[in-house]
Amino acid sequence: MNQQPSETDFLKTVRATLDHSATELDERTVTRLEVMRRKALAQCRQPAPRRLAFAGGLLATATSVILLVSVWVFHKNPEAPSPSYIEDIGLLSAREDIDFFEELDFYQWLADEQQTG
Repeated sequence: MNQQPSETDFLKTVRATLDHSATELDERTVTRLEVMRRKALAQCRQPAPRRLAFAGGLLATATSVILLVSVWVFHKNPEAPSPSYIEDIGLLSAREDIDFFEELDFYQWLADEQQTG
């Protein structure tokens, strides 16, 4: 019988190997790693640049303007969308296979036939 080690045994072996190789690092490598670690931590503690705050405010303003203009245009010309647009939205958002929608006229005819008798 071929017996495979369990996942926990494998993880223990990998961890022990990595720990062992980490203890054998030379002093120069340890120093370089420590310097990089400190540099990374210092960058995390710095506040976000003001450019990002300005960009976020600009994005929020642009979104508000677009929303207001679209509401104003729709209020000025309150036409309901045509039914074909509504059907297209249904087709695009459906989870069924596209073959179902290719045969949709047949299914509608079948439903009408069943209702009329």
